[in-house]
Amino acid sequence: MPETALLSAHPDTNSYPDTNSYPDTNDHAHTKQIIDNYTVRTVYFSSGGMIVMHDAVSGRKATRERLLETACRLVRKEGIGRLTLDAVAQASGVSKGGLLYHFPSKEDLVAGMVQYLADRFQDRLEREARTESAGMRAGSEHAPTQGRFVRSYIRSTFADANQLEEIGAALLAALAVNPRLLDPLREYQREWQARIEDDGLDPAMATVLRLAADGLWFADLFGLAPPQGELRDRVLEVLQRWAGMEQ
Repeated sequence: MPETALLSAHPDTNSYPDTNSYPDTNDHAHTKQIIDNYTVRTVYFSSGGMIVMHDAVSGRKATRERLLETACRLVRKEGIGRLTLDAVAQASGVSKGGLLYHFPSKEDLVAGMVQYLADRFQDRLEREARTESAGMRAGSEHAPTQGRFVRSYIRSTFADANQLEEIGAALLAALAVNPRLLDPLREYQREWQARIEDDGLDPAMATVLRLAADGLWFADLFGLAPPQGELRDRVLEVLQRWAGMEQ
């Protein structure tokens, strides 16, 4: 069987390799290097009939995430009006064809921003809950079971201001492009609220604590005199105490 390569365009460059330039198939290291630079569906080698499958999933994922993070930074630093496909491609160092491979339209890009950042916040919530549950957080070995998810929600909101700013940027972009793009976050919020109400605390108090944490986020997002420094730390301590654990 002659050597054959079935290739799709490289997502970052929107170009195809020259299959005539493939090295000798015995040079496996060199061959793999070339394969990894493209989205290779199937490669057949005449020597031994070897079949190599490679989908370049990790490379595509990294490019996609870079585009989303760049889009969030643009909105946060320069405003929604700066969010164009050309601007995102240029700022991220990805070709326009590479961007369109992942996001065929601006609406697709904004939808991706919302989903990506909502998923990241969900991951942080779960990490915080697991950390407390395992007694890994300093001083939390005897933390009560009641209110554990509420405390995780509060800590997650206080923990990463940059991430929350990026979520805010995605929300503003979604509101400007199509409010329905917020549906993934709305779904998460319904799930979080259900867990908050079923967290062993008085549901009304648990909801007040969630809204207090959300209020901090909105204050940060819009620059509405958010607490800073020691005051911010004290606010966190108070909310944690009301959630059933003094830290």
